Amino acid sequence: MINIIGLMSTLIPANHVLSYHSVLDSFGHISVRNPNASTTFFIALQLGVAQQWCLDQQAAGGYLIANGSPMTGTIGG
Repeated sequence: MINIIGLMSTLIPANHVLSYHSVLDSFGHISVRNPNASTTFFIALQLGVAQQWCLDQQAAGGYLIANGSPMTGTIGG
């Protein structure tokens, strides 16, 4: 099983790097597929890249790939 905390900790820095190099605009986001459940993905929630400083329970959420609906426990989005 993959360490989800380690995986999620790359999400915010990845957004910052891509924004810095103008790959994403200020409200662009990247997502990462959940390696432990291939039908879901994680994405930073409701914040532009400049506002994403730490990853906590409310900074990222999980969604179903099939229909984009939030996974149980996802707050906001």
